[in-house]
Amino acid sequence: MAVASAAHQAHLPPQGAGLAVGIPVALYVLSVWALHARRCGPAFPAAAVVVAGVSLLGFAVPLIGLVMAGLVAVTAVWASPR
Repeated sequence: MAVASAAHQAHLPPQGAGLAVGIPVALYVLSVWALHARRCGPAFPAAAVVVAGVSLLGFAVPLIGLVMAGLVAVTAVWASPR
């Protein structure tokens, strides 16, 4: 949906396309946190909230990618031996 919206082939506003990507990503991140990553602190729920928030912007997919890259970085630092 986001690709069709970016190519101006979808009859959906950019915010709708962003929500079509962002809401499933946020739910996935919360699911991973609930099942596997509770010891990583509040990074996963915070990332899910940020993803849901940036989904309302017109250029949500690149921003969601940046948020997810940040989550990977935070998780890697959190899991590194001290």
